[in-house]
Amino acid sequence: MADPQPMTWNDLPDIDQVVPFGTLDDECLNEIRLVLEKHGRTDRFGVALLHRHFEMADDEILVENVDVAERTLVTKPVKSGEVMQERLKPTVWRFDGGRRFACAYCPTDAKGGHHGYKEPH
Repeated sequence: MADPQPMTWNDLPDIDQVVPFGTLDDECLNEIRLVLEKHGRTDRFGVALLHRHFEMADDEILVENVDVAERTLVTKPVKSGEVMQERLKPTVWRFDGGRRFACAYCPTDAKGGHHGYKEPH
């Protein structure tokens, strides 16, 4: 896995500034669906509306924290040095400048199983 890219969210519009869904979006999503169907990946990938709710520091990445017992999922900024980067599984990507960047991650244990951020391994 490439090193997580900090600040992949800061140049995105705030959620309150995001333009409402429209006809052009519908056409684009239909084409994305066709590509996913062509490659048999509709059960693996979807689409997310890229936006931000707050600024992130240049040494932060977004990590998903799950509590299975409570059935909650929280995504929050974490200092990249606080997590073992080789144990992060990218879950959200964005495409920019002809490149793909991971934007959010799930932590995994040494065997690749999911565990919540800072939960016992």
